[in-house]
Amino acid sequence: MIVKTHQVRSPYGGMFAMPIEIEPNVPGAELLESATADTMLAIEGSLQLRQTFDGRYATDTKDAHGRTVWLEGEVAEPPQISRHPELPSIQLAGTILRVTFGRPADFPGIAATIQETVDVNIAIPTSHQDAEKLYRQGNVVRVVGQLDCRMEYQGGEAVRLKLAASDAEWAERKAELLGKPSELRRAETAYLRVRQRFEAAPRLYVLTGGAELLAGEVTDIESTY
Repeated sequence: MIVKTHQVRSPYGGMFAMPIEIEPNVPGAELLESATADTMLAIEGSLQLRQTFDGRYATDTKDAHGRTVWLEGEVAEPPQISRHPELPSIQLAGTILRVTFGRPADFPGIAATIQETVDVNIAIPTSHQDAEKLYRQGNVVRVVGQLDCRMEYQGGEAVRLKLAASDAEWAERKAELLGKPSELRRAETAYLRVRQRFEAAPRLYVLTGGAELLAGEVTDIESTY
């Protein structure tokens, strides 16, 4: 397997790293071995989210390429409204786009494809002229956008219980380490890291810049409530 890391700029600023994994038998895999910095390649595949970040790629280096995504699929859910975490003046409508695509079968010598369906998180500013095309569940759309990644706070009983258990353990550990400032600081850093992992999770999504309605109807956001 070939593993490369691509540095991607969020549409609203900031950087995040996107590892790309390609099996040696995938057509065009050799291009990654010979590609130099700033080489533009078109890659088709499935997005997978892993809850890790590599600080080596959290730089301000400009990267104008490599983040554009084209998708065609069916709107699977009514929109959820939220604010952009870094730019709260921007209101986003988020939904799931159900995309079906064909990939080559894993059987040597057989020219066949396997149909796969994946759910892709997408979002669009509610002020965008194409936003209402994405509000109706069942609409078939073609969208173009840019990859973005944001932290989302988690809720629910399971998360609450995990946080309560973590806080209780830290209270005991803190009492044990009184008078040991160095060990206390290291333990506190570890506690905060664990708590953050339960509190929030990174979500990779496509920030839509344009949408074409292929089938369905345009509707306003109030009709989805």
